[in-house]
Amino acid sequence: IVGASVAGGLAVQGTVATWKDHTDVHALIGDTNGISAKKLAVQAENDRTYDATLVGASVALVGAVNGAVVTGSASGITEAGIGDETGTYDKDILVTEDAQVLSSAKTNLKAHVTGAAKGTYAGTGTGAVLTSDVDTKSFIGKGEKISAKNINVTANNTPTLKAMANAAGVGLAGVGITVAQTKALDDSRVLIGSGTSLTAAKTLELSARIPDSQYRE
Repeated sequence: IVGASVAGGLAVQGTVATWKDHTDVHALIGDTNGISAKKLAVQAENDRTYDATLVGASVALVGAVNGAVVTGSASGITEAGIGDETGTYDKDILVTEDAQVLSSAKTNLKAHVTGAAKGTYAGTGTGAVLTSDVDTKSFIGKGEKISAKNINVTANNTPTLKAMANAAGVGLAGVGITVAQTKALDDSRVLIGSGTSLTAAKTLELSARIPDSQYRE
């Protein structure tokens, strides 16, 4: 998005891009009366990408005081599970090979904002603010009985936030606020209900992950 390219007097317009995504994804097997299978996979996945480049006034002969602002936010829950908190039924879930419960979210937010490029008086209110508040949850409900060769209950949450903001490029006076901010409120959880029985002939893996060093400004 580009604001006014040439302004002979004073460029005061605001150039704004706003993106907001609240998405929930669920893959659930309720309190069951028994399952028999060779393989069992309960998977919920949510991948989102937001990439914005925003430019304010390019040239203002007297001044460019426009605001160039990008705000982007992603939120919601991605969950996968078997059973619930009631545990009314207690029939066995028998799997010959692999039983997997997987929730996965990949959130990629990028913003590059440039304020006024030239002006005798240039550059106010340039900002890129990105927020990720995404949850992943994988669970086995109360009282479930699962037998398999391999049992894997995993929650993966991978947020990547990159924000860059540049103020006036050329100006005899450049004032205002330049902000590049990322905010992460993400969560990743694996839950096993009370009274649950998990029997794995080979491997049993429970893992919740959020990788390090994914937030950059």
